[in-house]
Amino acid sequence: MNFCNGYYNSEHQPGRQEGTKLIIGGDEKRLDGSTAIVANFNGDVLAGDFVFVCEHASRFIPEHLSNLGLGTSDLSAHIAWDIGAFELAKGLSARLGCGLLFAGFSRLVIDLNRSKGAKDLIPQISEATPVPGNCNLDPAERQNRIDTYYTGFHTQLEKLLDARAQAGHLTNLVSLHSFTPTYKGLNRPWQAGIIHDNKSEFALRLLTELRRETGLYIGENEPYSPADGVYHTLSAHGDKRSLSTAMIEIRNDCLGNAAGIDAWADRLAAAISNAGDKSEVHREAV
Repeated sequence: MNFCNGYYNSEHQPGRQEGTKLIIGGDEKRLDGSTAIVANFNGDVLAGDFVFVCEHASRFIPEHLSNLGLGTSDLSAHIAWDIGAFELAKGLSARLGCGLLFAGFSRLVIDLNRSKGAKDLIPQISEATPVPGNCNLDPAERQNRIDTYYTGFHTQLEKLLDARAQAGHLTNLVSLHSFTPTYKGLNRPWQAGIIHDNKSEFALRLLTELRRETGLYIGENEPYSPADGVYHTLSAHGDKRSLSTAMIEIRNDCLGNAAGIDAWADRLAAAISNAGDKSEVHREAV
């Protein structure tokens, strides 16, 4: 069976075209007066046992940043967003009847899945591509990006999880990403990877579920691991709440068209449903 269906090519930019379905507390934080919104919600965020997060859903660059000095080809490439991840995340949200929080701007503006102290929080170079608009940032602009985009997004996720806790809902927190078939000249053979920090059994059960399917090559802490600093969102919001967490990475050529996205959404929905917290039910204190 062919699990990968070619390169994904979409003009859809979450945040520019997707409206916010729900903001929990406070006003919508809009970018440049456009329809792009820092934190977007899809589905009912209080329903189900899972919350999905897609930090790298969009390649949108706010107008005042002048595309960060990059050309159209760079802004369509994986350096700007996780290709196919948003459509996959929406498919999972629909199949499992759970909410999705996704960003409305490119990770090149600021990477929501990094700590504030990370060197690549605002990347000056992505893989081999310099990002001119991120070089020699003055402290005021850096802080503005943190306050507007980074804090804005994470505050909404915090409010979402608070609302679920107050309602007494079980929450498994799952982030969705995609990765390139090659990186800095190295081939990546996995069709998918499950990233985890050994703090709950959910990710390990998910790994087991996916490895049941013959022909799939599923990596454990591949192509990244928490040691690479890529587990920030899940650690920051999951640890203090004792939530079960998992990060799912799908190779982006496996999300090459609608059929590929649907196939992976079906596969992951079944695996996530089977792996979700049951015996070790972690409920937050109200």
